[in-house]
Formats: sequence, C-alpha cells, structure tokens
Amino acid sequence: MVLINPGGGAHFYRLMREMRTRTPDEFQLMFLAFDLLHQDGVELRGLPLSERKLDLNRLCRKSRVPFLKRVETFPDGEVLFDYCNKFGFEGIVSKRLSSRYSSGPSRSGVKTKCPGWKRINAGRHKGLIPLMRTYSL
Repeated sequence: MVLINPGGGAHFYRLMREMRTRTPDEFQLMFLAFDLLHQDGVELRGLPLSERKLDLNRLCRKSRVPFLKRVETFPDGEVLFDYCNKFGFEGIVSKRLSSRYSSGPSRSGVKTKCPGWKRINAGRHKGLIPLMRTYSL
C-alpha cells in the first residue's frame, strides 16, 4: 500500500495517518500488486514469474477495487531506479521472469535501495504499531 502525492512522490507518514482513519480516502491510496503467489486455493509459487504476472494481470483487470494497480515490468531498470530515487521511494527489486518464487535472498533477484532513503527514513518505525487492512478482490 502506498500513498502517492500529485507530484509522483511516495508519502509514508501520510499513508500511516490515512490508514488510521475510519474511512481512508481511496483516491489517495494505491495498492501496488507485483506478484501473485496464491489464487482460489491454488499455490502459484512454483510457476515462473512470467506466468504469475499473466495471472495477476487477468485478476487485476477483473477487480473492482478502485485503488488496485499492477506493477508493470520495466525494460530499463536504470530509468526506473532514477525515478524511484528522485521521488523518495525505497528502491527496486529486480527478478528474472523465468524464476520461481522463493522467500528471502535469492540468486534470481536483486534488491537495490535508493541512496539516502535509509537515512531520510531512519525514524519512521519508532512508536508505530503495524496495521493491516485487507480488501477482497
């Protein structure tokens, strides 16, 4: 879940405030879906990422959740990384389309954090209680 301002930047603290309200403003929120691991009782982690993304695309097209957005596959990682860095995102995760899902560090993927993100967000977890809201697709 992310809250993106009109200028394209992410706002973690505004997201936390919005999620604590009784009725979050869905026009400010985006749920960014980038993978589908399980659907209708079927385990999908053994499938290649490319197939899981096809299933995710079909599911997102049918969804009535207004703030659900699927994350595209980007052919130019440098352009994406520059955008993320410019607008204060944490970073990017790059995975091979042929890879099966695995938890934790893997040879099939790389996590790259944007410079300065950790320093700027050092205090963001202090005093916060994790919240989770679930929405049916």
